[in-house]
Order: sequence, then structure tokens, then C-alpha cells
Amino acid sequence: MLKDNFKLRAKNVTCFDKDVRLLYTGSGLNALNVYQNDRQLMFQDMNSADWGGMFQTATGEVWVADGKTFPFAFNQAAFCTIKFVYGSTLVTTSRAFLVGQKIETFLQLFMQDLVDDIVTATGIPIATAYKLGGAAPVGIEMYYSGDVLQMNLLGMQEFSGGGSYQTFTIAVHYATTSFALQGYPNSFKLENSIGYNIDIVVEDLTTQDYTQLVNSLLDQSVFVETIRKQSNNKEQIQETILFKKYDMSGTEKTKVNTAVIDPYQYQTTLDEKMDIPIDGQGYLELTILAGESLNITFFYRTSGVTSYEQLAELGSILREQGIASMNEEEELELDKAFLNFSGNLKTNNLTNITLIGIITYLAFKN
Repeated sequence: MLKDNFKLRAKNVTCFDKDVRLLYTGSGLNALNVYQNDRQLMFQDMNSADWGGMFQTATGEVWVADGKTFPFAFNQAAFCTIKFVYGSTLVTTSRAFLVGQKIETFLQLFMQDLVDDIVTATGIPIATAYKLGGAAPVGIEMYYSGDVLQMNLLGMQEFSGGGSYQTFTIAVHYATTSFALQGYPNSFKLENSIGYNIDIVVEDLTTQDYTQLVNSLLDQSVFVETIRKQSNNKEQIQETILFKKYDMSGTEKTKVNTAVIDPYQYQTTLDEKMDIPIDGQGYLELTILAGESLNITFFYRTSGVTSYEQLAELGSILREQGIASMNEEEELELDKAFLNFSGNLKTNNLTNITLIGIITYLAFKN
């Protein structure tokens, strides 16, 4: 099934940053059994003009739609209204975005107002209101469609949950419009420290089946030499990627990959050297920024990859024959090779250790 590379996409459809684990085979929030497509992704089909058309860059300059760069903050004020049904109660929330206000900051404050209004309208505890009846806080996805910048407002909710997005309005700029159904994407429904549900949509862009891809890595070890990160947001591709792996004793080891890019250059793609084994015992952990998506292409090889388990099995066979295949120093080298995640150690020293065991076995057998 696998070729020499595969590509994943992770998209955050909310206004809050959130960590996610990719290629994870363990239990918990990022386990395959909670990777579901039972939630509705609702949206408003909007462009920059619908939001007023006046924005600032991250440096405070006037933003211009150039087909590449994206707005960071508002450069005008306007009143927004959202209608949301909680249970059987219709809740109407309004807030104005302000000049110089970061887009994500406005959405976060807007959602806090919605939570407060739900508490007022229903009398439920605020901790319960943060759950939004199973829905997630809204987010904005930005991308260019020709020369037009799309700024779609997104809202994830349960198929038949207690909370649902109804309409959205921006005074003067955007008439009251009902949320439309975009689809039922596979996602991980997570939770942030405040108590909001945070949905990270994950797609396998190579095989179109993320679950099958992850399961296949349990049977076929690959050695990832390089990854390529692609995003519309320069800040997103600079986010650190952690590779975590469990050794034979169950101890978790972490390798940190950090990226450095030219701050004066608009860059959407970045290659990073990884040198890590992906074999069902390791996974990647990274942060997907609010409203952003990240494509990760994994360039790997399978030839010459020997797993720790294979070597341990070989050692067991040799011991059954009464042969001590490795001395203490070689056993320490074996452990170090895997725990350090070093490609050179894995492919060179481990091959040598394997050969030592085989040669020793044949010598005694003969």
C-alpha cells in the first residue's frame, strides 16, 4: 500500500490552538476508535469583503489581497451577531470587532459572550455551558480562490446534539445568513484547558484512509528520513514537532524537531530532517494553530529497517541454543541505538549487532 512517501493534513476548525497526536496507536483522545465522522461541519461561505474588507498585517500595516498573504487583525469596527440553539433555547449573541484586534482574539471573546449568554438564558453552570451542547467554538479558515480571499466561518457540532449554529450577521457588510452543512469530516474531538470542545480534522491525502494507514504501520516499519511541512501560515510551519516513542520497558522518549525560517521571506513550505522509525510504537505530537491547517509529507524507506522486536526475537532464539549472542557492551549499544532515535545507529550499528548474532549462531551450530 505504501510508496516512498505519504501525506497527512491536520486542520483546526476552531479559534483556539490545540495539540494533536498523529500516527498514534495508543488509547485515549487521539486513539483510532475516537477518530470519527459523526459530527457536522457547518459553515458560512464568506470572503474578505463580507468581513468589511479592511485588515492589518501582523506588523500593523494595511493588508492588501495579493494572492499570498493573509490578514492578521481588523482595521475597522463592525457589529457581529450569531444565533445559536442550546437545547430548546435560542440564544442571540452580539459583539463588535475593533481596529487592531487580532481575528482569533475577537472570535474567542465572541465565544465567551455566547457561553455567558447561554448561562443567563438557561441557568446551567458555566462549566457545562463551555461544552456548547457538544458543539465546538467557531473558527475561520482562509484560502485564496483565484484573486479572492475566502474567510469562511466554521462551526462543528453534533449530528443530533444539544447545541447548533443557526445564523450569522455582520452589520452593513453581511446580511443574516443561515449556517450551511459542509460535510462530516473525520476528526478528533478534543478539549482545551477552558473546557471547549476542539475539533482537529485529520486526512490521509495519499490513501484517503487514515485508519488503514496507521494500522498498516503496525505491520510494516518505515524509517522517516525527512518531512515536508506546508501551510498558508508561516507561524504554523515554524511550530515544533515532537516525536515520541516507547521503548521495550514502556518508557517514553522524545525527540524535538525545531524549524528556522527567514523572517523576511514569505515561506509556506519547509523540509526538516527527522531520522525516526515509525513502527506503531511512536507518534508525532504538534500544535495546530487556530483556524489553520498543516500538510505533512513523510519521505521514508523500508529497506534495511530492523525493529527492536526482531532483534529481541533473534536474541531469544540464540539464548535457547545456549549461545550468548551479545556481550554487555553490545546490549547497551542496542538499547542506545533505539532510545536515541538515531538513523545512523539504527541502520549501521544494529545491522552489525544482528550480523554478530547470526555469525555467532552459525559458528556454534557448525
